[in-house]
Amino acid sequence: AAITGFIAGVITSGTFKGGVIGALTAIAVAGVVEAYSTAKAGKGLASPEKLVPDKSTLHHLHGGGAEKSGLYRIRVALDGEFRGAELIGSSQIVSDDAIFVNGVMNDFSSAVKNGTIHLHQSGLLKTSYVLNYNPTQGFLTDLLEASKDIVGAHTGLAHSGLARDLAGLVDSISNSGMTGIHLVGHSQGGAITASALRFAQKSGMNLSALSSGGVSLNGAPVNAWLARERLGARYGVQIVSRHQFGDAVHVLGGLNLTNPLEIPVALMRAPALFSGDPSINPHSMPCGKSTMMVCGY
Repeated sequence: AAITGFIAGVITSGTFKGGVIGALTAIAVAGVVEAYSTAKAGKGLASPEKLVPDKSTLHHLHGGGAEKSGLYRIRVALDGEFRGAELIGSSQIVSDDAIFVNGVMNDFSSAVKNGTIHLHQSGLLKTSYVLNYNPTQGFLTDLLEASKDIVGAHTGLAHSGLARDLAGLVDSISNSGMTGIHLVGHSQGGAITASALRFAQKSGMNLSALSSGGVSLNGAPVNAWLARERLGARYGVQIVSRHQFGDAVHVLGGLNLTNPLEIPVALMRAPALFSGDPSINPHSMPCGKSTMMVCGY
């Protein structure tokens, strides 16, 4: 797109400056088109209704009351179709496990579906993974909770109980000799994950379980450079940040402003954040169509 735009700009204007403007315009247009294209879970993944637990499973796990926070072993088929779930303890986490931390306003079914899709798009989906489930407390409460961890991730001045618990979990499984653990946090879950790493580091906790594994912050309101260079490289943890082009939570919430073309798109797409339709909401999945234009690293 950039090359085509550059050539068109040069031909139209007859100047190098015109070529640069043409290239930037082409990139912006391509980004908007991709961002508004139907977001697909990914080739080879089962249909969305097959990714979620049935009512009997939900009743078995949570009864008729409020959904319970905790660690859940989610079992799936190779195409992501849900096969089962059980509440587990930290001692039941094994090397090479992927641990997914869900975002705001997720009930258990949504957290499972999002976890399966995100791990699939990250190339981490196997026949089971661990969901570190954070039940929704309502939009405003979730937002306040996330704000604490956004501050914690960037400054280390405040950390939610969720972040402290996750840091303790990584420390515990590290001391048990586990390795190859992947942490994947979406939205608020990304802020929790980054805040947990900051808390673990300043508290002298053990992060060795993440060796040969890593951390993915998907659509997180966390600055990607800070996460990579200050939280990752400094302590030997590989951290990648993924987002869909124009995701306001990542671009504006995390002050990821290095690509100025994303700023107006993020502002334009901000109202779509409240849509439950992943084909409209730029925040639901990190990679709309699994292209580099849409899925920034």
